Amino acid sequence: MSEQLVYLLIAVGLLVCAGLGVFIFRQYRGIETAKAEQAEKLREIEQKAQEQRDYLIQSIHVIANAMIHDEKMTLTEGSIRLNVLLDNLSPQLKQEPDISVISTVYEQTKHIPYLKAWQELDKQEKWRYTQEMKKIEKAHKDELLKAAEILSSYPFEKHFH
Repeated sequence: MSEQLVYLLIAVGLLVCAGLGVFIFRQYRGIETAKAEQAEKLREIEQKAQEQRDYLIQSIHVIANAMIHDEKMTLTEGSIRLNVLLDNLSPQLKQEPDISVISTVYEQTKHIPYLKAWQELDKQEKWRYTQEMKKIEKAHKDELLKAAEILSSYPFEKHFH
């Protein structure tokens, strides 16, 4: 083999190595960029999840306080709202002995129409459902107020932050 051919092959080999080096560098940079974007998306998702948890916690505290201190918030309405919020935040908390009454009242009243469906009821149906709610509230009043008291100051932040 001639000397020129050897130098030509060495030059081609160096060019191939240089090309592969550039290719590897670009791939590495692309991977690092993708990792950074993925980390940023994860931070955004975590922030949104935290904001949602904070909203749920605040709502639970407000509704529980309203059940205790605001006569406009009936125990039935509070139970329904708390049940839904707890389903979204901490379903296992509804199984706690002092809080399970919320689920009990929810189950006993979930058949009662609300919002627009309530408005469409005639007076007799509204009266019948109102009497039913009063009976359920009377039967569980002390337990509901105790559960509301617990939830009004429950340290959710310790569990979710």
